[in-house]
Amino acid sequence: MGTVLSSLLPGFREVRAPLIGGYFWLFAGWLALEPWPGREETHGVVSAVADLSASLPDSVVLAAVSLAAYIIGSLAEEITQLGRGLSPTGDPTLYTPSGATRRGHHSMYQLAGEIASDAQRQLRMKNHTLADVPTEVIEEGDGYSLGSGEDDQLWQLREALTRQAMRELPLVRTRLMDDQPALFASSDRHQAEGELRIAVALPLAAIVIILALKTTPLFLGALLVPMALIGQGIMKQRRSRDELIDAMFIGKVRPPVFDRLTRAMEDLDARKPKPAEPPPRRRFWDRASRTQTRQK
Repeated sequence: MGTVLSSLLPGFREVRAPLIGGYFWLFAGWLALEPWPGREETHGVVSAVADLSASLPDSVVLAAVSLAAYIIGSLAEEITQLGRGLSPTGDPTLYTPSGATRRGHHSMYQLAGEIASDAQRQLRMKNHTLADVPTEVIEEGDGYSLGSGEDDQLWQLREALTRQAMRELPLVRTRLMDDQPALFASSDRHQAEGELRIAVALPLAAIVIILALKTTPLFLGALLVPMALIGQGIMKQRRSRDELIDAMFIGKVRPPVFDRLTRAMEDLDARKPKPAEPPPRRRFWDRASRTQTRQK
């Protein structure tokens, strides 16, 4: 159902998770503030909002609630991503085992090693080393530091290519959209399902806690449901990244960092000074014509 709607409605994939998560957060807020005061007991802003909602059509009220749910869900999603980024192993865009499964991690590291070895071999044939390649074109920020030995340089480049390629997995998914639509649809579906599960799990946990506080602590047993949703969401996102890594490993798509490395190697050839051309050799008929001129 979600795939059909994603193909019919542009941007539905980006809206679905924060919208549904926002609805859950609104319901959690409603439970936390219940019981609501009666109309005769309200005053000020609350009374004005109640009067306004009563005078508007139901469709307008539903649209306003949906907009509020989307904004709340988007903010909650950003806060969740920020919290995962502060964790030493929780950011899915960083080069950590949590960014992909162990198999996908190994495949990415192996692919980066092949690219680094091939670049070292080509540079050696042109009297260059890996230290001649600017490090900032490989990795974002200040770049990485290369050692003095060739083996150390190769290891450092392999590590930097792996880290940067993992960061660029969203760009790899975008590149698959036109060239490999089937692979893009599969990876995008797993990513969207993972985001939806994580977006729903947190407000669902809040709802369970509120119900436990207001009714009975037995509701706390239902926390297993949002915990399971978070686990499923993480596994779905890992599977999505594994599919992208597999597509790179079999040559279906390349991350931008590999292209930047190729262009940097080509720029080294362009900056290399060309040898001076030898003076043109005198031809036989030129000497013969000058001899006839002197004889005349």
